[in-house]
Amino acid sequence: MRKNILKKALASTLIATTILTTFTACNTKIDVDLGYKASDYVTLGDYKNINVEVDRTSIENELVEEAILEDQEENTTYSEVSRGAIATDQVMYNVTCAYSGVTISELSASGETIILGVDDFPIDIDGLEDMLYGMTAGETKVQIVTLPEDYSNTEYAGAKVVFEITVEEVDQANVPMITDAYVSQYYGYSTVEEYRESIKTEVASDVDEKVQSAYEEAVLTELTNICEVSDIPQSLYDEKYDQLNTSINFYATLMSKSNDEYCEYYFNMTFDEYVRKSCEQRLILEAIIEAEDMTLTEYQYKGELDTFAEDNGFSTGSLMVEKYGKDKVCIGMLVARAQQFVLDSATANYI
Repeated sequence: MRKNILKKALASTLIATTILTTFTACNTKIDVDLGYKASDYVTLGDYKNINVEVDRTSIENELVEEAILEDQEENTTYSEVSRGAIATDQVMYNVTCAYSGVTISELSASGETIILGVDDFPIDIDGLEDMLYGMTAGETKVQIVTLPEDYSNTEYAGAKVVFEITVEEVDQANVPMITDAYVSQYYGYSTVEEYRESIKTEVASDVDEKVQSAYEEAVLTELTNICEVSDIPQSLYDEKYDQLNTSINFYATLMSKSNDEYCEYYFNMTFDEYVRKSCEQRLILEAIIEAEDMTLTEYQYKGELDTFAEDNGFSTGSLMVEKYGKDKVCIGMLVARAQQFVLDSATANYI
């Protein structure tokens, strides 16, 4: 009897020790190595008391007007005209491309319809859509074009080809006016004001989302304004350059733009300037991690990994770790914490 009691006591002690050891292991702080000390490059400002102004009214008005415009486009009708085609006209046309008298099927089409100035011309060759302006039904135009040297079909890359475009029909847009009669006919409201109020309700969640994005952007922009970055570690610049070159080049290529053209269009800066801005923001957040002594334990890492991965476009945490490695993923999780710390500490004036 005494031996059984001792065995049970010993077993309980072993179990408790195992649990304690497992908990301690899970609660172990993860050491991450940036390869540099962010505070050597950053002088932090008052990052805990950032105040920004967010124009909620303008955001709401913009989304309401966009929704009204979509409704107008949906209810727009078209009627045939005999004049030359102008912007917003709907044009039906045929296009044929030939090289040495042989038709190139991939650059030819019939029965195509385009709304000038709104739709994209299906053949991505500069100048072709411009040919349609001023053309009347039954008219044909011919233009010789030199295809780009990097044209996808190498057989015709750099070749001079002949495009022939014939317009079948030109239709003028009849855009409805936003009146009480219009909203009554199409949407069952007595007044334009009632109609606008209904749209405000419809876009409310989108407004909240855009306001939150505007708030976050304003806070992070102000963060970079109040902090001073003296230099950027080469390792961080190289990492950011490779990362952004991959992501931005994908979208820039879809738009037939270079990285610089894409960044100028969307961010009013060159690609290199965009990389450096991203590096500065990252350095500042890393300096905040130091200042606030932020850490990550094994328990937190495992518990938050899948959610963090999903937020960054990965289906599972293991796939993210496989691509970037645990160390970089941990750094990313800490940077996200620092960013959220700044956002939670900030305040906003909504107008």
